Parts: sequence; C-alpha cells; structure tokens
Amino acid sequence: MQNMPLKGMITGSTLILLGLIGYFGGGRTSLTALIPSLFGLLIFLSSLFAQKPKYLKLGSSLASSLGLLGFLVPLRRLLPQISQGEFELGFAPIAMILMVAICGVFTFSCIRAFRAVRLKKN
Repeated sequence: MQNMPLKGMITGSTLILLGLIGYFGGGRTSLTALIPSLFGLLIFLSSLFAQKPKYLKLGSSLASSLGLLGFLVPLRRLLPQISQGEFELGFAPIAMILMVAICGVFTFSCIRAFRAVRLKKN
C-alpha cells in the first residue's frame, strides 16, 4: 500500500489534465467540464496527505472513496443516455468515458492494495 499515494497523485494529475483539456478544448462554455479536475485535485491532495505514514490509511481510504465516486458519477449520466438510445459521441461524453476508465482503474488498484494489506496481516 506504500505506492498508493503515488498512484493517487498520478490519477489526480491525469484527472486535472482531463478537466482542463475538456474545459479549454471545449471552448470554455461549461464549468461542468472542470468536474474531472475537481475530483483530480481532491484525489491528489488525499494522496499527498497519505504520504505521511501516520496518515497513510486515512489518505488512501479517502482517495479510493473519491475514485469510486469519480467512477460512479459519470457512469450514472452515461448509462441512461446509452440505454435510451440518446448517446452521441462528442467531447463531453468522451471526457466522461475517460473519467470512468481512469477512476475505475484507480479504484480497482486501491481495492487490490487494501486486500493485499489485509492478507499480509493474516
């Protein structure tokens, strides 16, 4: 679990970049394009907090919870569009798909790390 803070900072940085590209690349028309950046900043800060051994558990748990939210929130918007046949591939849906993928991989990685720590204790 010692490398989780680094994975969190990389994930956070990637989401920040995704949000900035979405906002500036999309013509700066909607502040909602910055949502990935907000999640990224929070994951980055939580992971930075987790670098201190004293706060590793808290920071990693917070970052993984934010990663799970970052996976579920855009997925909740995408699934109804897809199931109702209203899905159109554009800038915003691509950003949401990327956010789901990035946060999904990060969350899965966190779960594996937490499980490994538990198994190591036993």
